[in-house]
Amino acid sequence: MIPYIDPKKFNIESYSLNKKSDVYSVGVLLWEILSGKPPFEDESDVNLAVRILKGLREKIIPNTSIDYEKLYTECWDGEPDNRPPMNEVVKRLKTIVYQRNENIDNITYQISNANSTSLNEESLINHTLTNSTVDEDLCEIVNDILMKICEITNEGKEQPYLFLDYLNNFDINVEEIRKKILNNQNNPNFIFLLGYFSYLGIETIKNDEKAFRLFINASEQDHLLAQYYVGKCYEFGIGTVKDEKLAFKYLEKFINRDYSTGQLKIIQYYDKETDIKKDFRIAFHWYEEAARNGNVIAMRNLGLLYLNGNVIDKDYQKAFELFRKSADGEYL
Repeated sequence: MIPYIDPKKFNIESYSLNKKSDVYSVGVLLWEILSGKPPFEDESDVNLAVRILKGLREKIIPNTSIDYEKLYTECWDGEPDNRPPMNEVVKRLKTIVYQRNENIDNITYQISNANSTSLNEESLINHTLTNSTVDEDLCEIVNDILMKICEITNEGKEQPYLFLDYLNNFDINVEEIRKKILNNQNNPNFIFLLGYFSYLGIETIKNDEKAFRLFINASEQDHLLAQYYVGKCYEFGIGTVKDEKLAFKYLEKFINRDYSTGQLKIIQYYDKETDIKKDFRIAFHWYEEAARNGNVIAMRNLGLLYLNGNVIDKDYQKAFELFRKSADGEYL
């Protein structure tokens, strides 16, 4: 526990640990999460406290974002007055994560647009779908694709580049798949996938209105993933009017099947002032459920709740465990 304790405590026995001491501990925890190893793991506790008091800190992690580096080094400053307040730490963490995700999405869209021609020209198909087996083969391929969409959606990793990476590594020509499901719209899976292609602009021009119509069509046939995306379209006004009550209605269907992304979405309606009554208790419950189901965003946000202690009692150990799991899932 020595590496996590405010060094002032080592020098002044009567020193009372305080909010700035918590900030110091968070700085060490952040370093541990980013490095993937405990601080001073090769050091013995003998004289470690004295050395930390004299300024010993872990080495800066190579290739770490400068924003992360500045944050954890400021947090573990030896002088409490030089450390940022906890609310600033949380705010900066949220900003770093938001900017990181925005940059990834922007870069991904640029790459996907630049590569769209090569996707059409290069043959990604290793076998041909024959007319006699079109239904069987097509259903199997589409089911595999939908499983991947469900996986990245449920884990809270809805960045387009993950789906595009999957398609680029898939052994089926995406253009051929799209043409075949266009001619076989007798299955809600096919209808949903056409909507998803329009939603992301894959092998077609991005068309939010068309995507929404296809999602609605599939959802009316009890397609669960389509219901989630209908809810998302209503939530953000994608291809339709923005309507939080309708969004809530469709997302409720999704969470009742134990899908973490729906649980995470539903939190927004209990965690902020919307037409749905604000209720932090319910929001906390769904954060726990979504984290239990493997959603890395929920893990990170639940960790922040334990870190802040403004909704639930502070628990740095739980916060640390959740941050570690979130980081393992490449979300911090």
